[in-house]
Amino acid sequence: MVDKINFEIVSPEKKIASGEADSILVPGFEGDFTVLAKHAPCLSSLRAGILTIFASGTKTEYFVQSGFAEVSDQGLIILAEKALEKSEINTETIKAEISSLEKKMEEAEGSTKDKMQKQVSDFKSLL
Repeated sequence: MVDKINFEIVSPEKKIASGEADSILVPGFEGDFTVLAKHAPCLSSLRAGILTIFASGTKTEYFVQSGFAEVSDQGLIILAEKALEKSEINTETIKAEISSLEKKMEEAEGSTKDKMQKQVSDFKSLL
């Protein structure tokens, strides 16, 4: 029997999804990482990207925009600024996010501006 990991995806507006998975591919800010059952506890910031949940032979993908991933002995919690099922994403949505970030970058400085530039790059890669 394969161990499962509990997960929950939450945005400020609502709980997006929860359940059990075989593995979860997380778009960490420092790079993607896979979470399995009995994963060591950790906390990572998220970058804009695709969160992939593998469960019972199926693959479900969510677009997440910044936030945090917390792995504990209870499972994985994704606290995302925004989270959408990949099927809900279209070119217009991505372009709107890029435009919004570019406007915010005009007033940003230093590491904040660098992070925003990275997010813009991540969004453009989805196009």
